[in-house]
Amino acid sequence: MASRLGMMGCLIVAVALVMGATQVSATEYNVGDSLGWTVPPNGNYYSDWASTKRFFVGDKLIFNWTGTHTVGDLSNADYESCTTEIGKVSGPVFASNLNETVLTITLTRPGSRYFLCTVGTHCANGQKFSINVESINSDTPAPAEGPDSSASSLSFGVLSALLGSSLVFFSYM
Repeated sequence: MASRLGMMGCLIVAVALVMGATQVSATEYNVGDSLGWTVPPNGNYYSDWASTKRFFVGDKLIFNWTGTHTVGDLSNADYESCTTEIGKVSGPVFASNLNETVLTITLTRPGSRYFLCTVGTHCANGQKFSINVESINSDTPAPAEGPDSSASSLSFGVLSALLGSSLVFFSYM
């Protein structure tokens, strides 16, 4: 009886390991890398920055800025037209009265997202970007470089251990 309980405990631990191994860790992105969130040197800077990355639910965007800027998490229409007038925009605008600001936005749902600065002509001068946030269970494989690339091999190894433990458990019954 004790050996069966011990084997059952091993099986429970193995299942917990499989569940944990399939969780993909979130990535934190510093928007604009070393430039931060500011009026860019060219109009495509942030679009080019975003185009080199894949964003998933749970990832975090970190906006760092000095001076007067905002982060609008707005609609496609506001993004395309650079609508910046507070009260006329379609979503939340994050601002700060501090000289130096760090704002973190966690991507909580899949789909298109549009970010822009609502200060003056900053958006028209290229301080904006759009991204597509993918669900964690996306059918498209994750990029080979990056922290998530070992998750599938880890899951396979833990799954093999689970199947082996189950076989041993049931052979003792």
